[in-house]
Amino acid sequence: MSRYFKQPLRQSEGTILILTLLIITLLMAMIVEFAYSVYVSTNLLYNYRDGQRLSLLASSGVEMAIKYLQGYLGSVRYTTFNATTIPVGPVGPPDNTTQDGYDNLVISIRDENAKFNINTIISQNGKTNETAFNSFKRLLKTLSISQDIAYYVADWIDPDREERYTNSEQDAKNTYLFSTDELSLIKKLSSDDYKKLLPYITVYGDGLININTAQPPVLSCLSEDIDEPLANRIVEFRKQTPFSITSDIQKVAGMQNTGKTLIGRISVKSDTFSITSEASTNNITRDVLATATISGSNNTILYWKEF
Repeated sequence: MSRYFKQPLRQSEGTILILTLLIITLLMAMIVEFAYSVYVSTNLLYNYRDGQRLSLLASSGVEMAIKYLQGYLGSVRYTTFNATTIPVGPVGPPDNTTQDGYDNLVISIRDENAKFNINTIISQNGKTNETAFNSFKRLLKTLSISQDIAYYVADWIDPDREERYTNSEQDAKNTYLFSTDELSLIKKLSSDDYKKLLPYITVYGDGLININTAQPPVLSCLSEDIDEPLANRIVEFRKQTPFSITSDIQKVAGMQNTGKTLIGRISVKSDTFSITSEASTNNITRDVLATATISGSNNTILYWKEF
């Protein structure tokens, strides 16, 4: 009789073995899934923590830049840098939060008074400022951009609700621009032309252009008498002798008469700057873009963007 029970017993043992292996496999899968979930959750937690820390660090970088500018502007009669970087380097004591034990902070500053303020093409009374408008047209011509763009930008800003130049299907803003990013909303301005124009324009400041820091295209837009060679001559002159007062521009060969017509439209010292503060660690980065006007110990934040 025993031989009749051997086969069923072997089948039972095999079934138990298979069930055991299946249970072990399921348990292993659950353990791996749990471990992975813990790993992901932990990394998300660390990334959130690092992101918050970097956000605060980048914001502190803007404050550091403002303090730097206040000290610098308080010690000079004129400004000569168009762009600069504050050497900060690694920040914080070594720990286990980053690969090299430090966060990195890079602060860049650009002079907004070195650019042409496109908001000035429309006066406070809503009328076109012909002097500024013609300067804008010259800037566009210098950059090989259609001068018709000046009319579309003016119409975009003009508080008059009758859009004369904008597309019929496109509504104008009818007030001053808050940032240069808004220009991308004007359909007649192509993305390529926008990129060419962006380094030379601003929407901040009092409209006075710093002749110590403005680039040749901006200098050329000041007057139809300033061609490219003369603009380059101004740049070469200031490298040797920065302009300490606005009338000094008349010392440049060829600027004796033209320089007189620029008084009241130019400056030699800037007070409005854009600041980029970038904080990073490993593969995480937080940036703060800000624009501020510095007046003695006071400052006014005109723009703030974090990403």
